[in-house]
Amino acid sequence: MTEKQKKIDDNPCPWTGDGYGNWDTGCGEMFEFLTGGPDDVGMVYCPYCGKKIEVKKGSVIEEAIDIVEDKSKLIITVNGKKLEVADSEMEFKENWHEAIARAKSIGEGWRLPDKDELTEMYLQLHKKGLGGFSGSWYWSSSENDYYNAWGQNFGDGYQHYYYGNHSGRVRAVREL
Repeated sequence: MTEKQKKIDDNPCPWTGDGYGNWDTGCGEMFEFLTGGPDDVGMVYCPYCGKKIEVKKGSVIEEAIDIVEDKSKLIITVNGKKLEVADSEMEFKENWHEAIARAKSIGEGWRLPDKDELTEMYLQLHKKGLGGFSGSWYWSSSENDYYNAWGQNFGDGYQHYYYGNHSGRVRAVREL
């Protein structure tokens, strides 16, 4: 290793991912990946400053590594908290009122995700081909009014409220 290369490696360029393919670099630039991040494509040096890339701990992509390392659990991070998502074998289809009760019956701490958590399930798992989700309608715990609750279509990502007697798919979550 040359002295110049050692100097570059000792002073890395920190990169932070947002989980949507956008990465802020320590040198003030932004880089976009279609999937993954710099480690996934073997990118070692920043194309803007030439310094060695250092993926910052706590970035969304670092948290997503848990999904790959622990194949027995589906884990997402929402607003700094980690949630375990029930696997596809625990998925069921119910109307909204029955779905709330059935999610709780899985075990201690299990519940329906709120609409923000459901969006993160869609983005962090389904859009990356993880979790065995169908392209169907999934319920959240978020009410719109007495008769309607929020859900999300995992086919197109569109989120809206729907009549509670409608049958939809359910994936329960619990905090870790």
